[in-house]
Amino acid sequence: MQAAAHLMVHPAFATAWGRDGRLSNAELTNDFMSFGQDGVYAFNVLDADGYVEHYKCNLFAFELAYRAGLVVPVIGRPRGWGYPSPAELLRSLDEGSLDGRWATEVSFLSDEELTWSVELGVPLMLLADGTEGRAGHMGIVDELHSIQRDEWGNIIRVEYSGWEANGDAARYERRIWGPARFEDIYVLELHDPGEDEPQTVAICREPERPSRRDQPVGEVWAAADGPDCHGNC
Repeated sequence: MQAAAHLMVHPAFATAWGRDGRLSNAELTNDFMSFGQDGVYAFNVLDADGYVEHYKCNLFAFELAYRAGLVVPVIGRPRGWGYPSPAELLRSLDEGSLDGRWATEVSFLSDEELTWSVELGVPLMLLADGTEGRAGHMGIVDELHSIQRDEWGNIIRVEYSGWEANGDAARYERRIWGPARFEDIYVLELHDPGEDEPQTVAICREPERPSRRDQPVGEVWAAADGPDCHGNC
């Protein structure tokens, strides 16, 4: 994880992950694709115009996980594939439908167990809903410093060191997520792919249309059945 993150947060590349940055296929390296009747339904940032003027915390976190060799989820977009947003993941958690092929929620583990997990090298992702009027957020954990819970055991404050993409750039830093900015904080354990298992899994619908990058293939491909929705549509 550290090796993959080192390049992504390098000053020469870090600002591409900011709100005003423009991503290219060089930044999002996932080559996941499927074939439909009209052509190739690829993973492609061109369909989103490089995500300019969009927060990219989810794109950064999933790209970092992908480069580190972990399983990542994708969902169908109006054109091509894309990574799910914090809101889509939070909805799956609320519905109890998080796809276990790529992650497991481990927020219920004790603070000591979570700290031990990090020290043992278990890859953990933080996911939080924003307070009213604020967007959700995602980050990848390197160290856990402290966790505060409410009377029901839900995480309401966490101090950690790790990697995340904010409004201006991607960086490694020590951060506090708490009630002034976030609510419904979750910890997810990311999974390694099993032997002969794919590193990218489709957790929801197929794309509605092919990617703009890809011209229709020279023959008509049989449309494959799409994956189950798992509550994320």
